[in-house]
Amino acid sequence: MTDEFELQVILANGPADVNAAKTAHAIAATAALLQKRVLLFLMNDAAEWAMTDIESRDDIAELKNLLEFQDDVRAADGRVEVCSASAEAIGADGGTIRDGIAIGQLPGVMSRAVTVQTLTF
Repeated sequence: MTDEFELQVILANGPADVNAAKTAHAIAATAALLQKRVLLFLMNDAAEWAMTDIESRDDIAELKNLLEFQDDVRAADGRVEVCSASAEAIGADGGTIRDGIAIGQLPGVMSRAVTVQTLTF
């Protein structure tokens, strides 16, 4: 897998703003299904979407769809990353991050932002 993305979607909203999260996930998944190479980057409160314990929450509307959108991105040769600092801030470690989600860093995302279309939510 190369690191040549055609779209980066940066999400900073967690479960408190499901609409923004749903929009970002849907855009990333749709672009991936249209055969665009996508990076979905989860930072700040959005790091919660990368944690294994999110799967058991029953208070989040459309949670299953959001997690399926992450799967769609990965299945289409895209990548879902959680910001290392954001994950650390909420106590995440390798055992608490959902399978298939990589640890990423903001400098890498920002260095691509000058050449790769980038959407932020």
